[in-house]
Amino acid sequence: MRLPAAQHLLGMLGDRSLKLDHAAFDALPPSPAVEHLREMLTHHHILPDRGDIHLARFLPWLDIKLSKFQDRPHIHQPLEQFGRWHHLRRLRADPAPKNMDYATRTAKQEITEAGKFLAWLDEEQHTKVDDLKQEQIDLYWSEGPSTRKHVRAFLQQRKLTGRNRPLTARARTAESSPMVTAQERLDAIRLVIESKNVIPGTRLAAVIFLLYGTPIGRIVALPADSIRSTLDGMTISLGSQPAPVPELLIPLVNEHLNNGARSRSMNKDSPWLFPSTKSGQHISANTLWNRLKIFSIQPLATRNATLFDLTKELDAATLGALLGYSTQIMAAHAARSGNIMGHYPVLKLE
Repeated sequence: MRLPAAQHLLGMLGDRSLKLDHAAFDALPPSPAVEHLREMLTHHHILPDRGDIHLARFLPWLDIKLSKFQDRPHIHQPLEQFGRWHHLRRLRADPAPKNMDYATRTAKQEITEAGKFLAWLDEEQHTKVDDLKQEQIDLYWSEGPSTRKHVRAFLQQRKLTGRNRPLTARARTAESSPMVTAQERLDAIRLVIESKNVIPGTRLAAVIFLLYGTPIGRIVALPADSIRSTLDGMTISLGSQPAPVPELLIPLVNEHLNNGARSRSMNKDSPWLFPSTKSGQHISANTLWNRLKIFSIQPLATRNATLFDLTKELDAATLGALLGYSTQIMAAHAARSGNIMGHYPVLKLE
């Protein structure tokens, strides 16, 4: 907290021009320094707990996003319905989403793209969403960046609520599933293990992705106690059943647990396997993925190759229990590999 912005905030606390409550922090211009100080004060019980931090951040973000269309009610109203009645209701549901970080990021992206679509209708088609025609959806779908695919959730939600029911929101489909070769995946695992100049946490996260095909959003939210050592070896809990950790990787796991981020500063004894620099939180998916770029991993192609290889060795139901995927997803990958039923895999590097 030595940067000028942080020193200014501490000075405001010192002279009491900044009250010790969340409303006062919400009124400040958003910045990393503001959130870092707020989270430190919350972690040490000086400020009250706001519950899930991702949901707490989503609420002011949504208010700011909607305020940009305050002067255009024909955009503001449908966007608010989508943001509050659809996404916010889901985020507040009981039980809550398993990965709130991923859920809020998805909500933000879909709301942002819905806003762009409504603005496009208004500015280029001179049309309100209640007068939307199928050809306009098709036109928007056929041009522009691939992020436009996220408008589909908004259009589907309007169909479900009885608006624009005859219209179809067709998703763009890939002609094929990208996949690296088994040798490329094995070379990537070796590169990660041998990259001694990279911190253990980054290498361990990369290995979990390469060995088990676990999505980045789930890797960051793994609790520290998902790693267990028993007389039979080390395991990692990714699904309902613990998965074996190859013996070759045990030193890397131990190095991360004993000398990694969990052993330093505010995150000493953190409950997360991959803690953030922010008090009490795990690392964000975006931060982790940016770190993994050093290994030039192709995310979708590598994940497909991992699950393709594993379904050759193990049946879909058991593999789903080990990796935390649904049986349906595993069955789809197994069908692609041409081997629906297999035997128990021995994870090893040959």
